[in-house]
Amino acid sequence: MGERVEVPENTLRAYRFAIDNGFPVEFDLFLTRDGELVAVNDENLKAKTGIDKHPTQCNWKGELENVDIGAWKPGSWMGNWKNAGLRIARIDEILSLKSGDRREIFEEAAGISKYRHRKEETERK
Repeated sequence: MGERVEVPENTLRAYRFAIDNGFPVEFDLFLTRDGELVAVNDENLKAKTGIDKHPTQCNWKGELENVDIGAWKPGSWMGNWKNAGLRIARIDEILSLKSGDRREIFEEAAGISKYRHRKEETERK
């Protein structure tokens, strides 16, 4: 999700916002040092969290779980009161969304929805 919007990337709110507004969803999965699978699209977390590390070099417990990705950079487009309290999304959080929401996020991230729309357009012609 490279669009500059009012929702910080790498959060559940961002993935839902993208689906609701027709933006593409993209994320990579990284295993943290303590075994949590996080959904991010950056190989260095500094720009979004202030932590100058690769996600695999971080622990979830005591490190990433405490980063308020929605408010860590006050005064910027990313950091504001509307987004305070948002964290990096873990895969288990995405999987525990309602089935329709979860399916949309994974289909969009995998590129499936793009091909489904093309197929539907072709069938209508």
